[in-house]
Amino acid sequence: MPLEISITEDDVMAALRAFIIDIVPSGVEVFQGQGNRVPEPRGVDFIVMTPMNRLRLSTNTVDWARDDDDATQLDHSHDTQFMVQLDLHGPAGSDHASIVATLIRDEYAVEAMDGTGVTPLYATDGNQVPFINGEHQYENRWVMTIALQIVPIVSTPQQFAATLTPVIAPALGGLIA
Repeated sequence: MPLEISITEDDVMAALRAFIIDIVPSGVEVFQGQGNRVPEPRGVDFIVMTPMNRLRLSTNTVDWARDDDDATQLDHSHDTQFMVQLDLHGPAGSDHASIVATLIRDEYAVEAMDGTGVTPLYATDGNQVPFINGEHQYENRWVMTIALQIVPIVSTPQQFAATLTPVIAPALGGLIA
């Protein structure tokens, strides 16, 4: 039976993208990277988000709906650090890196991502890393890493007993007096 996870990579990337779009000037394109044969956007400033890794922060926790007498599943979860690399291209890349690094470390980001299942942890400061485009021209690019925390849940079927009725049965080979 195929199982599903409560928060997917797409969910994490959508939450981060929405946050970034909200804090950078309008017109700055923000998209997920690693698309093959996709040209750069037409705008001079853009941000590429690339998922890097997931780091387990805890062992599994198993829980169920304790108040539900008709519970049918166990929920398995663990805290996870989700790392994303941002490549901030264009003349304003340094400024955009500074804006993102400042706000991702602030309560502002926590409130902005509230309800998404994603909690911002920290961001590295940006580093200027030259980029050679398809026309073999150098472009301004700043690179930084964003650390986010998620708690993915995988639910599995489970039988539960709401009530039990004990039955006394004779032991094998024994007598009941």
